[in-house]
Amino acid sequence: MKFTLYADESGTHDKAKCYTIGAILVPEQYIARFRNDLQDNKEKYKITSEIKWHDIRTSYNIMNFSIDVLRMILRGPYIYTCIVVLKNSYRKWQIDQENAFYTTYTLLIEHCTKNLQATINANIDNKSDSYPKHHEVVEIIAGFFKISPKNESSTPGFTGSFIRVVQFDRMNNLWIGTTNGLFLYLPENSS
Repeated sequence: MKFTLYADESGTHDKAKCYTIGAILVPEQYIARFRNDLQDNKEKYKITSEIKWHDIRTSYNIMNFSIDVLRMILRGPYIYTCIVVLKNSYRKWQIDQENAFYTTYTLLIEHCTKNLQATINANIDNKSDSYPKHHEVVEIIAGFFKISPKNESSTPGFTGSFIRVVQFDRMNNLWIGTTNGLFLYLPENSS
């Protein structure tokens, strides 16, 4: 089975004690229905921009929109999952918040892939980073081994089912560290 994953984060600012990455997984055959229902709700409640959690407390429109979307997700063929990270306990967060965040994103996608035994197309929120296309890196990696539970045998030269590190060197080469070693990502060699 194939799923499309839509994810977003909350709590990555300095004042929050933890951050969360929430994801909705939509079965491939229900993507059009999901998008249409979401758009209908946005129009019904006149939602024109991204909703922030602090807005939910102050706007009945946003609150009712959120309740209806939650109902849509719970009553539909969709799956909601999330990962919550306590920042002061996550050593990597203390050293490099951006790298820690994308490691967490990868862990969440890995968790979904293994538990669903499915191929996942990940749609990652574009957030402000020191490397402005970091979200694309995760999407490239997702596309590179197609976030599939059988990725080890399907992608020559890239082994390991668990990504530990994604890093650019000074020459702007993308290095991917997995459970089975360190690999240089060469887009011209990916299928």
